[in-house]
Amino acid sequence: QGAIDQGLGIHTYYPSIAIAENGDLGMTFMQSSSSQFMSMYVTGQLAGAAAGSMQTPILAKAGTRNYIAFDCDQNQIGETNVCRAGDYSGITIDPTVPDRFCAANEYATSAAPSSSSANWGTWISCFTLTPVHDLALTALIAPKTIAGTAPVNGAVTVTIQNRSDHNETISSADLGDGSTTGVARLSVAVVDVDETCQPAGIALNGLKNAILFSNGPKVLKPKGTLTVNFTVTYQCPGALPKTNTAGDYSHTATVHHDALSGAIADTHTEDDVCPRAPLGFDPNPAPKGVTDNGCGAKTPFGTLGNPVVTNVVR
Repeated sequence: QGAIDQGLGIHTYYPSIAIAENGDLGMTFMQSSSSQFMSMYVTGQLAGAAAGSMQTPILAKAGTRNYIAFDCDQNQIGETNVCRAGDYSGITIDPTVPDRFCAANEYATSAAPSSSSANWGTWISCFTLTPVHDLALTALIAPKTIAGTAPVNGAVTVTIQNRSDHNETISSADLGDGSTTGVARLSVAVVDVDETCQPAGIALNGLKNAILFSNGPKVLKPKGTLTVNFTVTYQCPGALPKTNTAGDYSHTATVHHDALSGAIADTHTEDDVCPRAPLGFDPNPAPKGVTDNGCGAKTPFGTLGNPVVTNVVR
């Protein structure tokens, strides 16, 4: 259990509470004061936290006018003293995302319906009590064709998106070596042995990446993106003429949130690899989420998710 005390003269009422599988408590309530219209808030208590207090409440929807209900009553001197509310206060666990709450509650809207002066509205807010840590891969681009039977370099880019519900700070040191360490890692596999293709060399493009951090660490806001630059060395001594359309190398990228300061694991791993098929609606970053369009080359159906290949030719 926990008490909510927003301060002197601030009234909180009509709460609803739910418990998640991991033991977290989620709560929604309404709040108003002489300086705040009737608004909706959410809060909660993490499993194992000391009893007696909730996390700092978060405003889910602000009221915009004095609240008037259909059945408001007036006392003998004309003051409104009875206004029904709270009928739509409720909260439950999101069935698709463990430990995520979805709450509904009332707030005072700005415009009254034409048939009445009542101005109650219902708002829905989904939230978790722990910060979302989610970096996603949204693009992997490599040269489709590159010429040369001797070692030849090609530019490859990997784009990551911040789908956390908070800013993420990435420094140049967080890039690691781009292969075995770092926030964005690239691997390249030989897929055509008939052309005697050799294992590819992978390196970060220091000059291009330095521009990204010319003003210091990069702060990615929710939905913000960062493109990391690589140089890949391809070598196929037995490369065929340009008429050959088969791919010789296939690229895969992964993103690692735990490479950032703090070593916090990614809480949503489905979007950590590229190529991948579209995942559809992604609830991160909260509260509105994004649509995941997948990553990789286009399929015959026009969607993303096919292998990203490079063909080496004479």
